[in-house]
Amino acid sequence: MPPDVNSFYNSYKNTLLEVAKNSNLPLSKFRTKTNGFKYAIEILDTPLIFIVEQRTIYEMGTHFSVFYSEIKPDFPLSKNRMPSVSNKNIDGVSKLFRRWLSYNIKQYFELTALDEWEELQLAQPMLSTKSFTKEDFKKFTEPEKEQIRVSLSEYSRILEEELKPVKEDLEFIKERLDYLGNSLDRLNKFDWKGVSVSTIIGIITNMSIDQTTAARLYALFQQAMTGIGLLE
Repeated sequence: MPPDVNSFYNSYKNTLLEVAKNSNLPLSKFRTKTNGFKYAIEILDTPLIFIVEQRTIYEMGTHFSVFYSEIKPDFPLSKNRMPSVSNKNIDGVSKLFRRWLSYNIKQYFELTALDEWEELQLAQPMLSTKSFTKEDFKKFTEPEKEQIRVSLSEYSRILEEELKPVKEDLEFIKERLDYLGNSLDRLNKFDWKGVSVSTIIGIITNMSIDQTTAARLYALFQQAMTGIGLLE
C-alpha cells in the first residue's frame, strides 16, 4: 500500500514513540489517533492529550504546532507551544513531549493518586477480626485451592480486558497472581487474606491508573473472592 501523503509522517510518529517508551508510563497507557496532519496522543483513563499538527510548506519546509492538556480546572488545551524559532524540527516537539510527560503527567497522577488511608478503610471489612473464626486459621483444602485459582485466573482475564497492558505489565500481573495462587499451599486462610489485599493493591498501584478505575478493579477482586465464600 503506498504511503498516505496527506497524513502525519510515520517517521515523526516513531520519534514520539521513543519518548513514550522512555517515560515512566507503561505503553499500555498511550493511545494515538491520526487525523490528516494532526497526531493526537491520549493518556488512557485520564482527560489528558498531546496534539501535534504538521504543516509542510514545500518552499519553507515542515513546521509544527503543539497543543496539550494543562493541569487546570477541566484540563483545557494550551495555546500553541511551539515558538517560531523551534517549530521546524521534530526534536523540538520531542523535547516538549518529554517535558509534558515528566511534569504535567506526574502532577496529574499526584493529584489523583490513590488515597492509601482510604484503601486501608476499604480493606478493613475484609480483615476485621469480626470476620474471622477458627476456620480462618486452618489451611486450605485442595478443592478450595482449586476454586480460588480458577477465580484468580478469571480476575487476571478481567484485568487484561480492562487495562489492556503491554507485555511487561501483563507479565507483572500474572507473576503477582501466580504468587497468590502458589501461596495457598503454605499460608492459612487468615494470612492469605492479608497477602491477597496487599498484592492486589500493589498491582493496581503499579499500573498508575486513576482512582475510579482502581476502586472498580479492587471491588471486582472482592466480589470474586466473596463469590467463593472466602472474603465475606
